[in-house]
Amino acid sequence: VPGCFPADLMHLASLNLTDLFVSLWHGTISCESSDNKGLWSWTVLSDTSIWQRHGQQVADTTPYLPGLFGCPPRNPALKISSGYKAWEFLTYVYGLAPALLYGMLPNLYWRNFCKLCAGLRILHQHQISVTQLKRAHQLLIEFLIEYETIYYQHQEDRLHFCRPSIHAVSHLALETYRIGPPAYLTQWTLERVIGLLGGEIKQHSNPYANHLSVHFAGVKLTPLNVSFQILIQTVLNINLHMDLLILVMGSFYFVHVSVIQNICPLQSVKHFGSGQGALCTNAQEERLQA
Repeated sequence: VPGCFPADLMHLASLNLTDLFVSLWHGTISCESSDNKGLWSWTVLSDTSIWQRHGQQVADTTPYLPGLFGCPPRNPALKISSGYKAWEFLTYVYGLAPALLYGMLPNLYWRNFCKLCAGLRILHQHQISVTQLKRAHQLLIEFLIEYETIYYQHQEDRLHFCRPSIHAVSHLALETYRIGPPAYLTQWTLERVIGLLGGEIKQHSNPYANHLSVHFAGVKLTPLNVSFQILIQTVLNINLHMDLLILVMGSFYFVHVSVIQNICPLQSVKHFGSGQGALCTNAQEERLQA
């Protein structure tokens, strides 16, 4: 199966594994009648006041996160069940949790969790050396073996602790060796495209036909945009110093400023020759009329 379906880090790391560990720490994962939550030494966030304080600590890190990190994680104590995004889970669990849980989570569980974080951080890189890949594989295998020992403990009533996502991490490094870094194969791009396409639907009573018409219009615009970029590059290459270039194609107007200094105000620009290319400022129009 791994050879047929490459790993998807977005859902595996950002959603499935994060959901498992947060439910373990928070003590919200189901407990069978033959088990006893009082024996779960890893539920360090089960107390309401501690959970709220932890959530506020996560929210307080926002001013210190670089902008390139994308969407900063919101307070999980308030927002984790209100559309918490995969990117928020990614930053919260693998970026902040190792530091925030240090000294709270028993050392045995904290070290096990850090092995998972270290291995997944390597596999999220766009360039991974062979040495790094071997290190990631070693860390994830050690994590998997230890996880089954300290959480599942080979008890039948805790079998649901061993979700498929736990086993899947053992294949990540091997799949990376076969097909390349998983960062290039995740669903982030596809999910973004789905969101963009869904946002273009304006007629929800007939969404499929409406989406088809919007997509068809976009297909027609693409060659116009490409042609315009080629034209602009040609103009720049031959050093035509014009204040404003206006290209009129049908009902589409594209404006490009080629010289910032001494540019004429937009009010002085004239459109003429509808359906044809037009280069015009007031001074140029006077020369054309003469």
